[in-house]
Amino acid sequence: MTVIEQQMMDAVISLNRKTKDANHIDWEQRRYEIAKDIYTRCLSHEDGDVRAFCNRELDMTASDCVREADALIKALQKKSE
Repeated sequence: MTVIEQQMMDAVISLNRKTKDANHIDWEQRRYEIAKDIYTRCLSHEDGDVRAFCNRELDMTASDCVREADALIKALQKKSE
């Protein structure tokens, strides 16, 4: 095998690894992003129903947001399988 062929093979292997990593979903990162988005919307929303959900102590609201994010992640994982 020539040097050029070896370099080409190394490049293909590297691209394959990067593609594999790009297709991997980081569910923990998604969970954080979803919970953060729900929490932010709760604190800034003026809708009465959403306010009722959020008008509790902030610790309880944060726990509710994480639970909602977990439910969404679970549904997304089932759909992607």
